[in-house]
Amino acid sequence: SAPLVPEGKRVRVSPSDVEAPLLCPLRWFLTRVGGGGAASGARLLGELVHRLAQEAQRSGLRGAGLMARFEQSLPELAYPDTWLGSVRAGRARTMVERLDAYLGQAPPVAQVELPVRAALSLPDPAGTGPALPVLVAGRIDRLEDLGQTEDGRRRVRLIDLKTGKSVSVASACHPQLAAYREALEATGYE
Repeated sequence: SAPLVPEGKRVRVSPSDVEAPLLCPLRWFLTRVGGGGAASGARLLGELVHRLAQEAQRSGLRGAGLMARFEQSLPELAYPDTWLGSVRAGRARTMVERLDAYLGQAPPVAQVELPVRAALSLPDPAGTGPALPVLVAGRIDRLEDLGQTEDGRRRVRLIDLKTGKSVSVASACHPQLAAYREALEATGYE
């Protein structure tokens, strides 16, 4: 059988997917080769919140304006007109309210949905083989500008919006954020 990645080529790694092969390699592989399912309600909610965050940053949409935009978009989630549907809509509304509260105190200069690509060489964990050439490629939800260091490097804060589940690890140890940090450092950010 042929290798999945030809020798000498970089393995493409998406930061949002970096933890999946550690949790279940078979599921990760099948999903990567087209075995993913249809869009779920959680995925649709995540896409909506990400889109609103992007629009809020680019157009200055805040407060009542942001909530009105959410209410206008709420039918996209197709929540049923039932008690459970109203509970789900309430949870989604709370997410957007939290987003609005964060944006109200966040640094004003930020990039949203920022594409990132960086060629890295990861050392062999066992220390016995050659480094693994990878290409980290993805989109950063929000990158906030915190000014420059004394040596002229840009200081930034990386924000990854989570809508589907709570993150159980500290942000300093989160695999997805670590992959983005490595890529950013390789391209001159601190």
